[in-house]
Amino acid sequence: QACCDLLDDDEEEEETQNNNTRKRRKGYSRARLHTMMKSGNPLAVQLITNHNLAYMKKLTGDMRNAILEGKYDEFVRGFISRHFPGGSDDLEVPGWVKDALHAAGIEL
Repeated sequence: QACCDLLDDDEEEEETQNNNTRKRRKGYSRARLHTMMKSGNPLAVQLITNHNLAYMKKLTGDMRNAILEGKYDEFVRGFISRHFPGGSDDLEVPGWVKDALHAAGIEL
């Protein structure tokens, strides 16, 4: 969940202080991180690195669970459809992705 908390612009959480409840955004927006990067703020690099590590940790955990459940092919197809919404027959899915999946025995 840490990967989503860092960059999600729309995510809000409620904060209660002295019996007053207010909503505040969680994490940093992509626009703010972009501005921080352009201005040379070193915190931006650290935040983006933390986001990337959390994303990869979640992705590999999801992959592991799919393998253990015997649903890896289904996981891969879902992953591809989310990242290339044009579909497997569309030119949006790069040839090298199709070739790699074919070599792994996974057909879209």
